Amino acid sequence: MKKEINKQIFTPEQKVLIREFLKKTAEYGASEEKRKEFAAAISVPILQLVRDASVARQLFAVEPLEPASQASYPIADDLDAPIFTLPDVGMVPRNHVELTGEEVVVDTFKIGTSMDWPLKYAKHGRVDIFERAMRTAARAVVDYEEESAWRVLAPACTTAFPGKGLLAPRPAPIIQLPATSIASTFLSKELVNQMHVAMKRNRRTLTDLYISPEDMADTREWSDAQVDEI
Repeated sequence: MKKEINKQIFTPEQKVLIREFLKKTAEYGASEEKRKEFAAAISVPILQLVRDASVARQLFAVEPLEPASQASYPIADDLDAPIFTLPDVGMVPRNHVELTGEEVVVDTFKIGTSMDWPLKYAKHGRVDIFERAMRTAARAVVDYEEESAWRVLAPACTTAFPGKGLLAPRPAPIIQLPATSIASTFLSKELVNQMHVAMKRNRRTLTDLYISPEDMADTREWSDAQVDEI
């Protein structure tokens, strides 16, 4: 389920300044330097909208890097293998099964979007149209991020590790109940408990559960005995 981007972007004071800028730009135009400054200024609230709405930024740690920095990370422990990275938007994730050395270099790529509106809205100082365009731009970035995130997660959650050097092979991290169990056909509390056990065995903690609308519907069938007290 996607989060709606309806957050208030500008304060009333900021809206007054933007309205004047839009009117002046529509009437007299603006230098390239002014346009670049304006674009840099509005990128801040757009990125804030992305941070608030992107599920990908909840699933993955966000690591801000300097422009010239390389996205390289040390291999911390055995559970870091195998490692999946995404070369670019829409591409097949790369499985770093042949790990060489003590670090992995993560591919980086650009996610871009644009926004425009008819000149008449700028002449009339329509900040609401401008805000709508910013929300649309933020939603486009969020969609790219989330599509890329699930592309990496799907193979990482369903691929077995064949082993490498001293690292023993491991089955795919899939938790399933026996086919003979009644609870094997829906999202049950028993299945969630098995997830907790599997995470603990791997020195991890289950903190969040992302489920489909269909699985969410299954929870409505739980009895009072299956729901923990808060």
